[in-house]
Amino acid sequence: MSPVTRYRPQWAGSALLLPSLAFGCAQVDPSPEVAAARQFIDDTTGLGGSWDASARTMDSREIELVLAEGLTLDEAVFLALRNSSRLRAAFGEIGVAKADLIQSTLLSNPSLSLLGLFPSGGGSPSLQASLAQQLSDLWRIPRAEGAAGHALNAVVLKVAWIGAELCQETREAYYGAVAATELLAAAESSRDLAGSSLEAVRAMLEGGAATLLDESLAQGRVLSAEIEVRAARLASADARRRLAMLLALEVDVQGLRLGTGWPVFVEEALDPEALAGRAVEARLDVAAMKAEIQAAREREELERWSVFSDVLVGGALERPEREAGATEQGKTLYGPTLTVSLPVFDQNQAQVARARYLREQAEQTLRALRAEVNQQVRMAVDHLSTAAQAVAFCRERLLPEVERGLLFAQEAFSGGETTILALLEAQRALVGVRMDYVRAQYDLAVALAQLERALGLPLTQIQVEPGGPP
Repeated sequence: MSPVTRYRPQWAGSALLLPSLAFGCAQVDPSPEVAAARQFIDDTTGLGGSWDASARTMDSREIELVLAEGLTLDEAVFLALRNSSRLRAAFGEIGVAKADLIQSTLLSNPSLSLLGLFPSGGGSPSLQASLAQQLSDLWRIPRAEGAAGHALNAVVLKVAWIGAELCQETREAYYGAVAATELLAAAESSRDLAGSSLEAVRAMLEGGAATLLDESLAQGRVLSAEIEVRAARLASADARRRLAMLLALEVDVQGLRLGTGWPVFVEEALDPEALAGRAVEARLDVAAMKAEIQAAREREELERWSVFSDVLVGGALERPEREAGATEQGKTLYGPTLTVSLPVFDQNQAQVARARYLREQAEQTLRALRAEVNQQVRMAVDHLSTAAQAVAFCRERLLPEVERGLLFAQEAFSGGETTILALLEAQRALVGVRMDYVRAQYDLAVALAQLERALGLPLTQIQVEPGGPP
């Protein structure tokens, strides 16, 4: 179901409230629209209402309590939504749009005119008074309210899309930090393994079973592994800081413990055509553009009716002066008034054309967005399928093979059947495959998040089990 049809703005049918708005105090309360935007974010990401869009930013003590036991993926998403200044600024746009809507429903203020004329020859002054009200409000307000209502709907959907994008960016950054942490652990394990091999070579050198060349090769591998550890440590620090920026954290997160579970994708046949069609209906940014087009059409119609922008109706009263020497006051005169601004020189052609161009621009943008959504879904499906195959290949074939190769190399070297060079190469191959496996799992996690982003809804049609084995 389209988000536009699900969302029922509070302004629906508000034309019946015009008298109360005209004579009362119009209040701008965007809380229903804020709640709608939050619900859209929850529906799109599957969060289940774990955060409050109106809550204040968390202080340092509250953040410390969340981080005390480490940081899970769900906690990272919660912190991002709760503390993001960018998202809070976007929610402020809802209040602006709601104020524009309220303003569009208000009647123009009436005009009161008073005129006093004092005779030079004596006598009482002549008084004139008139009260007028814009008659053009009758055709202006419904169209202005319709345009403002659709614009508010578009803003709600845009804000929700920003929140959904923030969730996906946080998930990708979290998995990036987890991957960098595991790559650092693999690099350190490689260094330790190289160090153990060097000690074994030196022990064999003392017994005459190894040569100085063997020791030099083993020493070179230790130094190379140390360089790899330093590079991996820097990459891990950068990944954690990128995550901290999305979470608006000011504390040092280098020692923060992260979850190590990777999502598991049970590969199945995905129909890109069907998914693309569903994405076009479900994406919040597509729905927002549709609402913008509706608002543009209402503004275009409003500009067409604004040819007669000033039509004032009212009543006038005149009490004539009493001339000097007269015994009676002249009779008071009163009657209706009509003031019309004649569209002789300005018939609002420029504003009508401007509104038409904006409407056509929005329609072309929607067409381009539909094409982008279709290709994004197809690309995400391809990436997901490739990443899932890479993970399965590493787990089921490549990793067991290099583990057996290292075992054979160790046994052969201990028995004097091969050189240290073969052992070091087997160790290097195992470490390299382990790192490739981590990268493949990261690619799979990102591909899942990107497909969810492209679809604009949770991956209910895909079996995902969080916390799978690393």
